[in-house]
Amino acid sequence: GLHMADVRWELLRTPDVAMLWTAVGADAAMWALSHEDVVAAAFESEKRHYEDIAPGAIRAGLEIPETPPWQSLGDFYDTCEDMVASFESERPALASIPDSLRGVPLIARRIGR
Repeated sequence: GLHMADVRWELLRTPDVAMLWTAVGADAAMWALSHEDVVAAAFESEKRHYEDIAPGAIRAGLEIPETPPWQSLGDFYDTCEDMVASFESERPALASIPDSLRGVPLIARRIGR
């Protein structure tokens, strides 16, 4: 398999890598939605981690902000909502779920029917 040192920069803009990042993001979103009770603690932990490592990363030459991009969980949620709105403005609306599928017990439970 490829190691990060073997990945060429050009690969980062390919559809396969974009799909990978989409999957990672979707996985994180699903985790957050199913672990609402620990999201705030996880956010604070990641924020502290960023604050701890950013100065060294900057000294090593990385061009990153010294402080995390979001100062609070509310800021993070606002950014997520902006990203969703941007996505929705660029994509056609999804088709509605057909009634034949809405009646399937597993789907009905998922959509709250």
